[in-house]
Amino acid sequence: PIYLRPPDAKTVAQRAEQRARATIRSVLCSPVHGAVLARLQQLCFDERWSTEAMTTLLSQPGVVGLLLVADETETPLGYALARAVGDEAEILSFGVDPRFRRHGHGARLLAELRVQIERMGPTRLFLEVAEGNNAARALYESHGFSVAGRRKGYYRGPRGIDDALTYRLDLVIPPSS
Repeated sequence: PIYLRPPDAKTVAQRAEQRARATIRSVLCSPVHGAVLARLQQLCFDERWSTEAMTTLLSQPGVVGLLLVADETETPLGYALARAVGDEAEILSFGVDPRFRRHGHGARLLAELRVQIERMGPTRLFLEVAEGNNAARALYESHGFSVAGRRKGYYRGPRGIDDALTYRLDLVIPPSS
């Protein structure tokens, strides 16, 4: 027998992913989101940032924060913080709650953060990541980032000492309106 299906047919996995994406949204952060971002950051990293530090950072010019939340429960899934100065921007902190990793949330958050940063005008985006953080490195490299430098012994924590790799991404300048 010959089975015909419409050209826009999707697999069960593709339909499930589409439903999941429809129930997740990103929120542009303001200083009122400081406590939520601090809680997420503390779940993701050994070095803890306080609510006050997050709130202060979010109130500074050139800083953009994004929060990824599940629509139906308002559960925070991940966050991103970046700062733009002149023609450069840096991702200051980026994380997905460990309970929600490996579902594409980091990729979605990074793509949306990039859009926000490009709107601000920088031509280069930088970030630092522990050399041993293979999952984060794979995410950044899959989005076009490449290693631009190294800081020896930069990260010190319960898991030991690790080098920081500096990544760089050249951004597309949006056309002038």
